[in-house]
Amino acid sequence: MYMSACLTASKLKSAKLESADHNQWQSIVWACRLLEASDTPISFTHLASEVNLSPWHFHRLFKQ
Repeated sequence: MYMSACLTASKLKSAKLESADHNQWQSIVWACRLLEASDTPISFTHLASEVNLSPWHFHRLFKQ
């Protein structure tokens, strides 16, 4: 009975991946809003730091 109430390893992994995907999506949306609200061009590095990602990871999100 207790085991049926617990998440299986695959469901737990799936839930973590969905959460990570959601966080990445929020970062992209946040970056787009910053770009739209800015009167001046924002550097890629500055934009990545504003959404709390490294430039490498930020670039990788857009390549997907």
